[in-house]
Amino acid sequence: MGASAMESSTPISGRQASSPLDLEYINRTMEFTPSERCTISCGTVCVDPQAGKVLIIFNRRLGIWQLPKGRKNIGEDLHSAALRETYEETGVQASLLPLMVQTRSTKPPDQSWASHKSPGNLCGSMTHRTVPSIASVSSTSTAYSTSTASSASSTAAVEGITTAEAVMDPKVTSDRLNNEPVGIVRYPDLQVSTPGTMKTVFFFAAYADSAIPMGAGAQEDHEDLLAEWVEYQVAEKRLRFVAETEAMWKVKNDVARTETV
Repeated sequence: MGASAMESSTPISGRQASSPLDLEYINRTMEFTPSERCTISCGTVCVDPQAGKVLIIFNRRLGIWQLPKGRKNIGEDLHSAALRETYEETGVQASLLPLMVQTRSTKPPDQSWASHKSPGNLCGSMTHRTVPSIASVSSTSTAYSTSTASSASSTAAVEGITTAEAVMDPKVTSDRLNNEPVGIVRYPDLQVSTPGTMKTVFFFAAYADSAIPMGAGAQEDHEDLLAEWVEYQVAEKRLRFVAETEAMWKVKNDVARTETV
């Protein structure tokens, strides 16, 4: 065997491979969390664009207003978990709302699913009501309160980027309708006995008709919740957690951006 062949077969372990990435930084910041300390939760920012309202719940046990969300079941996909939890906590049969969510999810080889929006069909097919047109959505979603801008600015400050910079990032898709998460929220799960458990909530944009009476829901015994459709500004004042307020404004922004892109 020649020297070149021997060199090519030398194991790479133990050698410093060249890389354009700062591998030491990645190694220092990378964390492993075992499954028993991971709580995966899914929820929705459920809106009725025509009415300019968002669905929130009052948790009587904790005495706070929140967005509907809850733990996923074993084997359940994230979308199904988000819609199921929304129904269980509110009695509202919501549907996913396709928007031009800026996402780092990769594009599948077949791009037919993700064509540019078709006028008059912003929300896709709904199982329980007529699909609102782009025009009807824009009538209530193009005007923003100062809270919208401040929330977006604070998020950008934390991330160190602007929305414009994110759009310019070649790994961010921003011109395709999709049902990817509008964002995630992470925080310590204080409702479990395992120390150090972190909860990750995947929030999705959803749609329902606020004029349709809410069903009874299917709340578990330990839950004591009251659901209500309110205007965005009212929700901002009521929601206990800033991160959930930011998720709400993100959906409102994405609805407007979907109409204008």
